[in-house]
Amino acid sequence: MDSIEQTKREYLEKIFDACFKDGERCDLIISASYSLDDVKDIILGLKDQYNINQVIFFDFDYEQMKGLSERELTPAEIERLIPKYEIPQGKTKIMYFINDTTSKTIIYEECYIRYAQYWGMVNPEIMKICSEKDTSKLIVTVCPNKLWAKALYGSEDRLDDLWQLINQSVPSRETVHEEIEMLIEMQRKLEMLKIHNLEFHTDLGTDFRISLTKHSVWIFEQSMGNKKGFYYNFPSFEIFTAPNCHSAEGRVVTSRKLRSYYDTVLDRITLTFKKGKVVKCEADNDVFERIIQNPHNRLNRIGEIALVSQESILSRQNTFFDSILLDENTGCHLALGHAFEECTDLPSELIRKRGLRHYRFNTSNYHEDMVFGDESITVDAQTYGGQKVLIMEKGRWKL
Repeated sequence: MDSIEQTKREYLEKIFDACFKDGERCDLIISASYSLDDVKDIILGLKDQYNINQVIFFDFDYEQMKGLSERELTPAEIERLIPKYEIPQGKTKIMYFINDTTSKTIIYEECYIRYAQYWGMVNPEIMKICSEKDTSKLIVTVCPNKLWAKALYGSEDRLDDLWQLINQSVPSRETVHEEIEMLIEMQRKLEMLKIHNLEFHTDLGTDFRISLTKHSVWIFEQSMGNKKGFYYNFPSFEIFTAPNCHSAEGRVVTSRKLRSYYDTVLDRITLTFKKGKVVKCEADNDVFERIIQNPHNRLNRIGEIALVSQESILSRQNTFFDSILLDENTGCHLALGHAFEECTDLPSELIRKRGLRHYRFNTSNYHEDMVFGDESITVDAQTYGGQKVLIMEKGRWKL
């Protein structure tokens, strides 16, 4: 096995170790909006090692499906291009390899959407399993691919470099469980504090305050397993919550690049908040400003606040990954847009009846993460009891 094949296997083993550590036998559906041909054999070789009965691949080969958006497939073409799978028996897990560089063209997107529709026609039972996120464990992670390499480096030929970078950015099998134990302890301390207000300061100019509600709950990805709609992002080093969306005051200056909606990479964004709302947005591109200021998007209020130590392996890479799943784990960040139900202690029935906005949590069709934490960040808290607590100093936990 050559070195790059060894790198691929090592990386996939890290993912499987974290996501299948319970050892329970299951079926696995793997979905990706790009071809997984270069890793399928490796994944199939890991199947027995992780008690997986069968692996069903739902991935997209653009070269093979090019032009799919322009015409209907014939029944013969559907039969040739899309395999029919038996319904998985017993427990099923779903692994999504996301490609969120948004560098795909509109034509590519239309092709993929059409392909997914055909795939669902051939395998309706499996598509139903994929949509029932409350009954199946969903694992969201990344897998290097040519589209991503081209977006990050400007060339598909640097795919091997991307594999090396991503493998180096994921903790080893030995250390990932140590990271989880640390996050468990930090989450417990944050919950015990009963925080009312948070303040953030950085050398770049962030001077920002926001409040939590009495229904706000601190969580991290590995603690969400007992919740409906479980999303397990891997790797993940953030502890996050949903704040009072009417409380943000001050200035936030991002510390990392961001690929926003409409395929725009922004080097620096400065947001000014008043009474919870973005009242001024300074960015490299006015398209982003227009998106935020559009009242129908509800992207002008905060749905998430997340704490990330600069000691995390992703922070130490000091690079722009061009994947928000990774980039958001390089520092403290906020998300404009939707608040997660899992970040509240509200019963689902109450949320369905009154809605999150009734409890001062933001709702939106969008969720845009922005990193503003760095080596200089200080995070202070004030509890509901009036106690002042230093949460982070110079980007490190102080609890």
